Amino acid sequence: MPGTLRVYAVEGRLVPALDADGHALGRRFVARETAYPYAAIAAGAEVADDTHHRRAIARGDLSATVPQPPRAARPATGGDA
Repeated sequence: MPGTLRVYAVEGRLVPALDADGHALGRRFVARETAYPYAAIAAGAEVADDTHHRRAIARGDLSATVPQPPRAARPATGGDA
C-alpha cells in the first residue's frame, strides 16, 4: 500500500480527484472545495503517494510545499519629499 503526501492546490490548476479504482470523481478536485468555484483548501489535502499525484506535482498542477501568501508591494520612495 502506498504512503501518503500532503499536497496543495495551485492557482488556476485543477487536478481531478480519483476513486480507489482510478476513476475521476466528477467535479471533485484535489485540495479544493467541492462547490464551485472550487476554492483551494488552505490546509491542503492528504492523498495517496502515487503516480497520478506525483505527475501533477511534476507538471506544476499541485504543490508539495505550503503556498506562501502574496508579498505586499513596498511603497515607492520618491526621493525628497
